[in-house]
Amino acid sequence: MANLYCQATPPSYLQDRFCTAKGPDTGRLYFLTGHLNLAGTEADRWKLKVAGSGNVAVAAQP
Repeated sequence: MANLYCQATPPSYLQDRFCTAKGPDTGRLYFLTGHLNLAGTEADRWKLKVAGSGNVAVAAQP
């Protein structure tokens, strides 16, 4: 079985914000994403499943 999960905030999105934006909002976003701690919260280990293969039968080799 194989599962595909979506990353909530792709690194490319953050890189684009940090490299092209200027001003205090960029600094705040950088700080928040760098110091976010979800340990012990309901969001800890949260995943968004995009697709799954389900069970796949594999034939035995003679």
